Amino acid sequence: MLIPSKQYREFEKECLLLIPSKYRKNIDYPVNIKAIFYRDSKRRVDLTNLLEALDDMLVKARSYKR
Repeated sequence: MLIPSKQYREFEKECLLLIPSKYRKNIDYPVNIKAIFYRDSKRRVDLTNLLEALDDMLVKARSYKR
């Protein structure tokens, strides 16, 4: 089991606070998601990891309580 870093957990918490509760619902049909990632450095990053983090946050948002 991989344990997320403290930095990732803080990032996830901030992101979850930005998703209004009216949008926190089950989606049982295909959707398109446009993701724009702004970063503060030009260091190379794995796009797959960014997208996986986004997916994880959307799943978690459904059960996240403010």
